[in-house]
Parts: sequence; C-alpha cells; structure tokens
Amino acid sequence: MSTAAPYRHVADRSELVATVAELGFQRLRDGLLPAVGGHNGRDHVVESGGAYLRRALDTPDFYRVLFGAEVQRVGHPGLGRAAEVAFAVLLEAVDAARFDRALRTKDARALAGSLWSVVHGAASLDIGGDLHAHVDVDVTSEDLVVETISVLTAP
Repeated sequence: MSTAAPYRHVADRSELVATVAELGFQRLRDGLLPAVGGHNGRDHVVESGGAYLRRALDTPDFYRVLFGAEVQRVGHPGLGRAAEVAFAVLLEAVDAARFDRALRTKDARALAGSLWSVVHGAASLDIGGDLHAHVDVDVTSEDLVVETISVLTAP
C-alpha cells in the first residue's frame, strides 16, 4: 500500500488523524466494558481504571493519537461522540457505585473526570518513560492507579 492510499478515503491529514482517534476511542471503550461486569460498584470504578491503563499501555500509538496535539476535534463530530461514549463507561461505573452507596459524591461526572485524569496521567507518564524518574521502579503504573482510585473512592 502506498503512503497516499489512505487519502483516497479521507479529505486530508486532519481527517485521517481524527478517524484513527475515533477508532482508538471505540477500542478504548471496548477495553473498558469487561471491567464493569460482575463487580460491586466501587470495584467497577477500580477495574475501569486498570482496564484504561492496560489499553493505553498495550496500544501506546493509539493512545498518543487520542490525546495528541495533532487531533483536531473541531469539524469531526464522530470523534467527540466516540470520546464521550468511552467516558460514559467510567461515568456509568461511578453512577453504579453511587447507587450501591459505595461512593459518596454529588457530582458523578466531576468524580469520573477526576478519576480519568489520574489514569490518563499515569498512562502518559509510563508511555513517555517518565514515571520511574519519580516513583520506585518496583511500582507499576497499574499499582499506582489502583492505589489512587482506591483511596479516592474509599468509603
């Protein structure tokens, strides 16, 4: 396949990157879904964080595209929808935990955003090779994520 072949299907590089990012968010969502089945509400939240991190570390190139500076969200509504659908999995886990009275928060969306930020930061530091500059090398990014989410969501 030639380097020009993808451009037969998209208008320009911006659309190509947005299309790849949309697929990445769909895959992220697919990776999160199994984490929320069969657990109590709080465990859903912890497992969702671990699943997000594993997906990011397993597919770092997709992850970089999802959140990279090259992604132009304006003009690509499918990308925004795909990102929101992926985020909704975590939001549903937080809502389930609230329903189970495992989490006490008035704003599930704000807590889900905070938790997403924690996991995103750990993934970005690990992928970039910067995590162990500040953290013991025996501690994995998944250990950090699980510990942080567990503390933040403790009853």
